[in-house]
Amino acid sequence: MTKLYRPLEAFEHIFAEGSADGSMTVVNLALLEGTLELEDIAAAADRLQAQYQILNVGIAKHGERWHFVPSELPVSINYEVSPSHLSLKSFAFQQMEAECEMRFNQDGPLWRIRVILGESHHALLIASHHSICDGISAQLMLDQLVAELNAPSQTQSMAPIPSSVSQCVMHQATDLEDTPFTSERIPDRLAAWVDTSQPITMNNSLAWLDIEDHYLQGLLRQCRQQGVTLNSLLTSVITKALARIATSPVTQVDCSANANARPYCEPKFADSELGAFAACFSIDVDTRDSTWQIAQKTGAQLAAIVDNRSLLNSCKSEWFIKRAEKAFPFPPLGRHTCLHFSNLGRLSFSQCDEALPLRITDCYFSSGQHKSGSVFWVGASTVNGSLNLTINCVQPLVPESMKLQFLQELEHGLMALL
Repeated sequence: MTKLYRPLEAFEHIFAEGSADGSMTVVNLALLEGTLELEDIAAAADRLQAQYQILNVGIAKHGERWHFVPSELPVSINYEVSPSHLSLKSFAFQQMEAECEMRFNQDGPLWRIRVILGESHHALLIASHHSICDGISAQLMLDQLVAELNAPSQTQSMAPIPSSVSQCVMHQATDLEDTPFTSERIPDRLAAWVDTSQPITMNNSLAWLDIEDHYLQGLLRQCRQQGVTLNSLLTSVITKALARIATSPVTQVDCSANANARPYCEPKFADSELGAFAACFSIDVDTRDSTWQIAQKTGAQLAAIVDNRSLLNSCKSEWFIKRAEKAFPFPPLGRHTCLHFSNLGRLSFSQCDEALPLRITDCYFSSGQHKSGSVFWVGASTVNGSLNLTINCVQPLVPESMKLQFLQELEHGLMALL
């Protein structure tokens, strides 16, 4: 009989249910500079697995519940050679698209590695099943794997599988009748961008936008002057760009997002611990206002969500059970919102120093959107002083021309503020 670890709860359970179609995958891409020896990668991955039990599990359904189960298999590692230094980034994004749609063997382990080797510039991709990893954890895995390549660590005790976030926020009093989402699947809002009426097979289509250090510093100065956060400003600029590319006039964009639930957990979990500790919520953004007005109103909305803690309901299994009783229909083509914006903020990577043999220069991330998600998915992180944006628009739902138009409007919207 298979040994069962703890059951999966709340979002973890939803992630497990979506495993069969490969739609519950978080993919992180780090661009690297320096010396990378292929023979060192497997040993570095072994050392990383030896530090975290969550990197040595699969999932299995026992009765009506999913459980983590032991996995004794090594992590899968694929190696490829970069076509050229100039095309490395484009080639890496193509592999990132493929990773977003690849299924995991439920026997585990629930993560895998892809390496693209160049002469001195390389790409490292880690794909993780969402039940073992949130955005913060995925970045940590990248950083620690590069650290193991630079300086192998000594044998350490293995961190156990963390408790579910549902259990860890149970002590936080919330009204289970409250929802952290502003609308319950209203597909007619999406008609300004896509036609969700026809069944189609969708594929992840990625792009990137980099805001270099001196431009980012200019945006941050503007944010301080206006009394808003960079997160609020980015939300504003993104939604304004979406309003401009809509095929019919819109005054509102519904935007979902994630929040780090670690500060609300008991016992406390640091950002240095692996696991899925994300809460989810949404807001409606009125795009008729100016960019800075939207940023200020967005900041106020986010503050209110944090204050009333309704976002923690998205972490609680009992809240999902109550939602299931209401039998909300699955939205057309799985598009829950127009926009999902995930901002990890300034990443505290330890492996960025130019003195290191191998260092991280840029970092991008996405999650599989081809079965369910948003029409436009945008991820943001700040690495080495630059802002790295990842855009995921599933095709053919979002045509290539609209994706390129969105990129142009997004860049123009940011640069126009400087």
